[in-house]
Amino acid sequence: MNKKVFCEYCGLSFSTSEELKAGFCFKHPDGANSGHHKEYKGGDRDLYACKYCGFTLPTIAGLVSLPCEKHPNGKNLGRHAPKV
Repeated sequence: MNKKVFCEYCGLSFSTSEELKAGFCFKHPDGANSGHHKEYKGGDRDLYACKYCGFTLPTIAGLVSLPCEKHPNGKNLGRHAPKV
């Protein structure tokens, strides 16, 4: 079985955890390319839900690209974050 690993911040997929952790993430919370990708521990799913509002999409990349109305920083002041 060819298992993919995903970045929690940007949604990119990688073949291995080592490959994921080696690269810098353009959507890192500290700023673009200021830190490495973070492995999403929820695994491969049919739908990914936001941990703040419950909004769902079929890809992590799609989910984390949109602003969240219930983000802790304020309405639309942050992006959706995938629930584990």
